Amino acid sequence: MSNREIHSVILNLNKNYGQNKGSSFSTIVNRQLEIKPNTEIALYGGSLTRAPIVIEQDTVLELNFTYAFPNARQRELPSIGADLLEGNLTDADGDATSQTKLSAGIPKGSYSKLGFTKEVCKAFNKVLSNDLLANGGVTLSQIEALSGVRAFECLPYRMTYEIKDGNYWLGLRYHLEVPRKGQTQESPFLMGIQDLDDDITTTHDVQLITNDNYQLGFGRSSNTADWNSYVLGNSPIRGLAYSKLTDTEDFKLATDASWANFDLRTNATVHTGDIKMLFALNNTWMADQWASGGSTVPSEVTIVGESQTIPQCLIGALFEVTSDGTTLDTSKQFISIVVNEAISQNGYSVYANGTLRDPFLLSNLRRVAKIDVTEYNMDLNTNNNSFAFDVYCENVPKEAPTSGRDGEFNSMLDRTYYFRFLMRCPWGDAYKVVYDSKSDGTAINKAHVESGYLFQQLVSPNNNQYDVSGGLCPQFYFNSGGNGPQSVLRVYNPRGNNIAGQIAGNTNFMINKSQLEYSLTCPFKATFTDTIPTIHKVYNNTNPKSMQNTLLIAEDSSGLQSFGTASQAFNIDNTVSYDPNIYPTNRDLSGLTELGSDGTRYNIEVNLPVRAYNTTTQATNDIGQIRTILYNTNPLVGNASETTSSIIQKDIEPNNLKYLSLNNPQSIKLNELNINVRRANTNELATEITDASLEILLQKE
Repeated sequence: MSNREIHSVILNLNKNYGQNKGSSFSTIVNRQLEIKPNTEIALYGGSLTRAPIVIEQDTVLELNFTYAFPNARQRELPSIGADLLEGNLTDADGDATSQTKLSAGIPKGSYSKLGFTKEVCKAFNKVLSNDLLANGGVTLSQIEALSGVRAFECLPYRMTYEIKDGNYWLGLRYHLEVPRKGQTQESPFLMGIQDLDDDITTTHDVQLITNDNYQLGFGRSSNTADWNSYVLGNSPIRGLAYSKLTDTEDFKLATDASWANFDLRTNATVHTGDIKMLFALNNTWMADQWASGGSTVPSEVTIVGESQTIPQCLIGALFEVTSDGTTLDTSKQFISIVVNEAISQNGYSVYANGTLRDPFLLSNLRRVAKIDVTEYNMDLNTNNNSFAFDVYCENVPKEAPTSGRDGEFNSMLDRTYYFRFLMRCPWGDAYKVVYDSKSDGTAINKAHVESGYLFQQLVSPNNNQYDVSGGLCPQFYFNSGGNGPQSVLRVYNPRGNNIAGQIAGNTNFMINKSQLEYSLTCPFKATFTDTIPTIHKVYNNTNPKSMQNTLLIAEDSSGLQSFGTASQAFNIDNTVSYDPNIYPTNRDLSGLTELGSDGTRYNIEVNLPVRAYNTTTQATNDIGQIRTILYNTNPLVGNASETTSSIIQKDIEPNNLKYLSLNNPQSIKLNELNINVRRANTNELATEITDASLEILLQKE
C-alpha cells in the first residue's frame, strides 16, 4: 500500500454566518487550511434538504378538451346530419371542432405534495369558473328552451385531488356548483315541468301540489280510466355517469351518478279496480309523436304477451294498487319494469327523422321484472316511500368504424349503458336495488342516453319550427281506474341529476355541457398572460422539464386531423388522455395517480481548482463551461407521490469515491471554504436547498 495522506473536512451549513443559505454557504476554519501540492479531492458523503417538488420556472400548463357533445364530427354523421340538429346553433362558442384549450400559469417555487396539488387545482379552477373567459364558467347559449329566453350553459368540471391512505389522484372531474356564479339556482336536481317552446303540452289533468313542505307534488285531477293524465319532465338526466346511486366510493358526489327519483304518497280511501301510475324515462323527441300541437292523448303500446296497454316510453316502472271497493287490499301492490324491445339495437338512426323513429315507437314494451313490494316490507299506502332509476355507463371495446370516422376521438373504448330500479321505505336510510338490467343483458344503446346533450337541439319531426330534446327525461302518467279518488297515487319531490337544470326562480335553464376526454400538456416556449382579476404575468416555458417530469406529461405537439369537411385540432398524440367522467369509479382512467420526480440534479461546487465541464439546457447557454464541480447528484426525489412530509432530506453516499485532481503545483492556503449547490441543467443557484451537510476528503500521495 502506497504512502497516502488523507484528511477529512466536514462542512455544515451555519445560517448565522454571513449570508449563508443552503445553496451557497461558507465555512471558516480557526486554523489556516493548507492543501499540499498535487492533492486530490472527493466527496465522501453528505445530505441536502429541500421540498419534495421544485418548479424551476413559472410554467404554463394546458388543459385540452378534445371532444364535446355535439361536435362537428357528430354533425357529419349520416345518422344525425343537418336535418336532425338545429342548424342555427353553434358548438363550443363558435368553435366548429368543439375543442377547448385552457391555459393556467403555475408559479415557480418549492412545494409540498399537497401544496403543489392545490396550486394546480387553484390555477385551473380560476379559469374554469370565470365568466370572462370563453368556454369557462357560465356563458349565454344560443338555445331558447323558453320562447325569447336564451338558456345559460356551463362546463361542469373542476380540477380536484385526492390524497388518502397513501393513494394519490389529481385530475378533472364532473362537478356542479350551486348556486352557479351570477345565477340563482335553487336546486340543480329540480325536475323541469314548465312548458317549453316545443309545441308540447307538458302537463295535463294533474293537480299541482306545493304544500306539505315539499317543493313540488302532483296527482291526477279526474277519475277517468285512461292515461290522459301526465307530467312530461323535459330535463334529461346526465349521461356519461359511471357511478351508481348506491356506490360507497370515497369522494363520490350525488352528481357522479345519473338518476331520477321521487317520493310516493297515497290517498288511503278505498276504490274499485286497479289504480296505476307509470314512472317513465323518455324524451320529448319520442313524446313529440303524439304530444305535438297540444295533443293530450298519449300514444300507447301493448306489453308483450299481455293485453294491457300503457304509454309508450323507453324505460318505465308501472305501479299497480288493487282494491275491491270495500277494503284496501294491501297485499296486491306491484311494480313492473318495462323496456322498449329495441332499446339495445337502435341508436342515433332512430333520431334521424320521424319516418325512422315511428317504427321504433311501435315496438312493444317488454316486462322484464314484476316486483311485489310487500316482499320488501313496503306498503304503497304508506307515505314517503321513495323510488329511483339510475343509469350507469360501462366501457366496452369499440368496433371499427364503417365509414372511416365514428364521430368521436380515436379511442379504443366505447360506452354502453344499463339501468337499475331502486326502492327505499320511509324508515330506511338507503336505496335497495330491486332490478338491474345488466343482470339479464338488457343494455341501452348510448344514443338514447347521450342524445340528452342535444337539449332543445333536435328539430321536431312534426313541426320544423320547433326544437325538442333527446335523452332520458322523467315522465309520469296516471290512470285512476275510473272508480275511485282522483289522486290515489301522488308524486312528491321529483328530482333528477339533470343535463339542463332549472335556475333563476325556475324561469330558465342551465345546460351542463359534456366533455369526453382531456389531457394535460406543457408546451415549450408557450406564452400565457394572466389578467384576471388584476394580476399580469407572462410565462415563457423556456425550461418546462421540471413540470413535465413532476406531472409525467409530454410537451404539446399540436396537429390538425381532417374528418371529411371538418378538421379537428388535437394535442394528445404524445401524451395520455383521461376521462373526466369516470372518477371516482376508476382513478387510473380519470387522472394522474402519481407525481414523478422533477428530475433535478445538482452540481456541488467548491472554491478549489477543480476542473469539470457542464452543459445546460438553456438555449442561450448550451455550450459546455468549465466549472469547479466536485460532485453531480442524482435526482433527490424518486416519486413525489410517496412523500408525506413538506421537506425531504436526501443522503449523498457515492458508490465509488471519485477523486479529482486539483493540479496545484503549490500549496493552497485557505481560511474559508465556499460551497455552491447549482441546478445541473441551468447552472442556476438551487435556492430550493434549505440545508446542507458535506464531508470532503483530501488525498495526497
